[in-house]
Amino acid sequence: MTSYSLIAILTRFSSLRWYRSLLRGNAEPGTTEPDA
Repeated sequence: MTSYSLIAILTRFSSLRWYRSLLRGNAEPGTTEPDA
């Protein structure tokens, strides 16, 4: 597993969390609080 793969996974996780926030209606830059 290369560092590139790790970065890709992290990016996907971040994008997924942002997408979920977008669906919830809180897709404001700077307010990315993880929901339990």
